Amino acid sequence: MKNVNEALDVVRRVEQQEDPVLIKTRFLWLKNKKKPNEKQEEIFLGLKDTNLKTAKAYRIKLALQAFWTKTKWIAPIYFNECYQWAIRSRLEPMVKVAKTLTDHKQGILRWFITKMTNGFLEGINRLVQAVKRKARGYHTTDNLIAMTYATVNKLDIKVPLNWLG
Repeated sequence: MKNVNEALDVVRRVEQQEDPVLIKTRFLWLKNKKKPNEKQEEIFLGLKDTNLKTAKAYRIKLALQAFWTKTKWIAPIYFNECYQWAIRSRLEPMVKVAKTLTDHKQGILRWFITKMTNGFLEGINRLVQAVKRKARGYHTTDNLIAMTYATVNKLDIKVPLNWLG
């Protein structure tokens, strides 16, 4: 979503040079639509359904946000639909994001099965790095591996058995 927001902002900045109505609307497009104030709501309602490229990019952003609420059976189909929409939009930053997402498609779709995020994996990596710092005096990798297992073994990792398939 970070890449999508950055692409949306690039589209807005380019279009803002041609259409001054977009000046000072950056945070309207980037903000989640949960809590806009009345002034923001009024400005945004007038802009979001227009034929602006920024509005098109915003609708793609909303579709990608909705992607995370889908089931594991619908997610691959929805992913492909969002990808096709972004490619057909002819908005270069959104096309670039779509291509990036397809490069990571397998990992993105795996989240629907395992519900593991990079944060969890980064946490395990942090533990392994701490063990490496502690194990500097040992001469074999077997000792490092044994210490890593002893440290990481304390985690309660619940992974579905069918997470690969």
